[in-house]
Amino acid sequence: MTVLVDSNVILDILTNDRNWFDWSALKNHIFRKGTAMLIGVNLSKKKP
Repeated sequence: MTVLVDSNVILDILTNDRNWFDWSALKNHIFRKGTAMLIGVNLSKKKP
């Protein structure tokens, strides 16, 4: 099974984000066992 992981989840873990770390770390722990993880990066820009 392959899981697409939003890059924000990885950033939450790396930066120890106070609002999202727990949720992101839990999801990462659940899905990383026995799976391939693809990291999705959103490169779009918001227009002013």
